[in-house]
Amino acid sequence: MVAAEINPRLWDASTPLVERVALAFDEKGPLTKAVKGFCVREGQREFAVEAARAVEEKTILVAEAGTGTGKTFAYLTPALLAGATCVISTAGKSLQDQLCAKDLPALRDALGVPVKVALLKGRANYVCHFRLELTASEGRLPEQDSYLKLRKIQRFAAVSRTGDRAELPDVPEDDRLWPLVTSTRENCLGKDRCPNYDDCFVKKAREDAMQSQVVVVNHHLYLSSMALKRESDAIDGMLPQAALTVIDEAHQLPGIASSFFGTSFSTYDVENVSMEARRLGRTKCNDGAEWEILYDRVLKAGREFRLDAQRIGLAEGERLDVDEIEGFGELYPGFERLRAAFAAMGRIFGMLEEEEEVPEKDPAADISAVKGNVCFEHVQFGYDDTLLMKDVNIEVKQGQMVALVGPTGAGKTTLMNLLLRFYDVKGGSIKIDGVDIRDMKREDLRSLFSLVLQDTWLFSGSIYDNIRYGRLNARKDEVIDAAKMANVHHFIRTLSHGYDTMLNEEANNISQGEKQLLTIARAILKDPQILILDEATSSVDTRLEQMLQEAMQRVMRNRTSFVIAHRLSTIRNADLILVIQHGDIVEQGTHESLLAKKGVYEQLYNSQFADKQKRAA
Repeated sequence: MVAAEINPRLWDASTPLVERVALAFDEKGPLTKAVKGFCVREGQREFAVEAARAVEEKTILVAEAGTGTGKTFAYLTPALLAGATCVISTAGKSLQDQLCAKDLPALRDALGVPVKVALLKGRANYVCHFRLELTASEGRLPEQDSYLKLRKIQRFAAVSRTGDRAELPDVPEDDRLWPLVTSTRENCLGKDRCPNYDDCFVKKAREDAMQSQVVVVNHHLYLSSMALKRESDAIDGMLPQAALTVIDEAHQLPGIASSFFGTSFSTYDVENVSMEARRLGRTKCNDGAEWEILYDRVLKAGREFRLDAQRIGLAEGERLDVDEIEGFGELYPGFERLRAAFAAMGRIFGMLEEEEEVPEKDPAADISAVKGNVCFEHVQFGYDDTLLMKDVNIEVKQGQMVALVGPTGAGKTTLMNLLLRFYDVKGGSIKIDGVDIRDMKREDLRSLFSLVLQDTWLFSGSIYDNIRYGRLNARKDEVIDAAKMANVHHFIRTLSHGYDTMLNEEANNISQGEKQLLTIARAILKDPQILILDEATSSVDTRLEQMLQEAMQRVMRNRTSFVIAHRLSTIRNADLILVIQHGDIVEQGTHESLLAKKGVYEQLYNSQFADKQKRAA
């Protein structure tokens, strides 16, 4: 269609928009002539005229019409004829595609409107060059066939103009690979840090939108832009300043808006956050923490919470207010496990943000004859100006077993971090055999310890090498003796390659209990002066629990040991039990003496016993 075929009044600015829209929907108008199958419907024309009146008067129009009544043409026509910048927000991708590929081009041609149209999606819809390269270089992919899909994405990114993953149907939209090769607002490096910024698909899409008269987005992106503007009181830059905004399928807006202007929780969010934390940790400080352990712990807690939700009748993907959930209290233990897992990850990232360690004392104290007496004297500590620990006093004699009990976040792990000098005290002192640990070299201090944690750490290699890591100069017979003491020798002998059996990268070709026995064997081989244990039996079946308990008793024999206890039944024989709340030691003594006090410890012990009886019933 050429301009001469268009009624001049259609674009006469002196003619009211209402009249021009009515003219467009006339039986002899341009829509009837140019759009195949178009016929004038009175309801559609009335809708379009009212939309035009709202544009002219700068008011809000709320309209409802059934499917197939022509709503799209009714709001698009006045939007195009108005000649103003317009943002159209829709609920789903299918309507976005229909608008951009069919409806807008048809109207543009019929009305003779030389208007530029842009389709803008959220970040997660565009391949990120930096994260794509990072994922390819790391080689850690979520599934067996992910490598082939990664190659397809690489080839697509090299030739695509948009980088829109919808243009690559060979990789399903819900594939676990996509979060690794796309970005979010939180992990985007930005203009100043990203080496691929000039080629960024998101940047190009936004630039294209800024230069367009009509921009089509979905409700998520539109609301995200509003939320960012509210937070910063500034224009985010995702969307152009629009004189006209159209909200299509507005009935879906409240539910989506709750994601941006309310607080919601999803286990899929947990998985994405933990995956990103693992990636950042390995990138920024690969040797600073066992990132796989932290990631797996959060992932496991998230999956367990999902199962808990299913048990009380919640369907996957169901969105409910808390007060609408019957039996919500049953989800609390799962919340606690999830919170604890995130807390552990948060502590590690907090450590990475700490200032560089203070210089070591020169000359350092000699620790060649350490026996294992430990003393906390008036210890004060806090992560900031607020003190978590105000006056901690503990005296542990050589060979004693000390148990630390208390709720998650009470300060049990913090005490051990202070003992290992991951942090320095802010007041008082910690001494080993009367020597302040600040007078020791950190390497020397930490060489005195072995740690057996709830989350096991094994590396890709043989079982023999994993045990020998406890003392690299150990002889083979010493490695075997350590395995025997740890109750794992018999299991190793049942394997086809025995001690030469190779563990894979995740060490998931053996059970959790067998992993734990191997870490105990490693600790036995090192023969440390001081042992720290985070109860190792909590995540294994009953078949292996007794074996683990026996092995742990052997490794603790005749050496100072600290046990972070979760199940109080396992520390009844401890020489000293410390009950910790809010960073302070509120009770200390033996199991019998603490029960006799009828205080905090008795309440904790009885509550666990009651839970056990309830489960048995």
